[in-house]
Amino acid sequence: MKYLFEGAILGLIWWIGAQAITQYHQLQDTQVAMALKARLNRATTELSLETLSAMDSNIYHFDRHAQKQLEFESAYNELLARDLLSDEMSLAVTHFHDAVDTYMQLASMLKTSYRYIAKQELEKDAYSTQAQLAVSKSAALVSNLQVTNSHTVVEVVREQLMRSMTSLEQFEQESRSFRVMRLHIGFILENALPASNLLVPIQNSTLSTAILRETQHLSEQVDTVYWQMTRSILFLLVLVSLLIIVVLLRLMSDLKRANAQANQAAETKSLFLSNMSHEIRTPMNGIMGLTDILLATELTSVQRNYLEKVRFSANALTTIINDILDFSKIESKKLNIEQTPFQFEELLDNLRSLITPIANTKGSS
Repeated sequence: MKYLFEGAILGLIWWIGAQAITQYHQLQDTQVAMALKARLNRATTELSLETLSAMDSNIYHFDRHAQKQLEFESAYNELLARDLLSDEMSLAVTHFHDAVDTYMQLASMLKTSYRYIAKQELEKDAYSTQAQLAVSKSAALVSNLQVTNSHTVVEVVREQLMRSMTSLEQFEQESRSFRVMRLHIGFILENALPASNLLVPIQNSTLSTAILRETQHLSEQVDTVYWQMTRSILFLLVLVSLLIIVVLLRLMSDLKRANAQANQAAETKSLFLSNMSHEIRTPMNGIMGLTDILLATELTSVQRNYLEKVRFSANALTTIINDILDFSKIESKKLNIEQTPFQFEELLDNLRSLITPIANTKGSS
């Protein structure tokens, strides 16, 4: 239970960290989805423009349209592979793609027919005068049909082209190309208006609207997840800082407690040494006092020598006890250096008297 608070903080750090990681991956996935849908929207717009201009007389091939269609399908397939398409978008993509494919098939065949008729117009000098007039009239009517979407104009042109086809039929014996031209005109009459009508669902496609709506929703989701992740990171930093502060405070508390225990132990030891040295010094003072009393009586030289050695040994033991007290004073920083005079020869004589019996004992053994 000692580290319960730190454990709780670590648990919160783990939980909020896991949330932050989840939010980061969610943010990345949402941004990828936004980028892919923006790419699909751009490809849809460019493909629509290329499709709407497919019947332009200045466009002789559909390479650019094929490139834009490839970009559109690439973006669509990537969204499909990542399962990022809603039902609404999938349906809109299907309708748009089918309309574009159907229109481009008709547009390709219609342009072939238009070009063939334009070619006959350029080569009409090889025919008779009446045939030239029929070709010129038919080419002019087809040209009008190519540039208009008005139902009224289309109906008028259709009636005139029907009559023109009848006149062209009269010249089929003159050249086989008149029959081919008549078939092309018939194909144009049947498919020009349906092809024009196919442009309406392409122009009014709900795909771009659906993409923009979902992109807006994803943008709002990105903002929400971003702020959630930012808040989680801030909480995480606060918790980590709090954990560091708690650990430092606990370490400081432990150090203070250990220091107090060490000081208490030192004081206890000093008190023990002081008490013990005092207890030992009391009988030693008694021994030294009795020795001095004996030395004041009548003694033989041998007895006096022994007593002096006893007195010296007692003084030496007292000095050791005082040194022990000095060590305790050093630890408490209360030691005062004392300078006392002494006789060097007397010190050596006393040391010799103290050590000689011990040396003789070791020598005899």
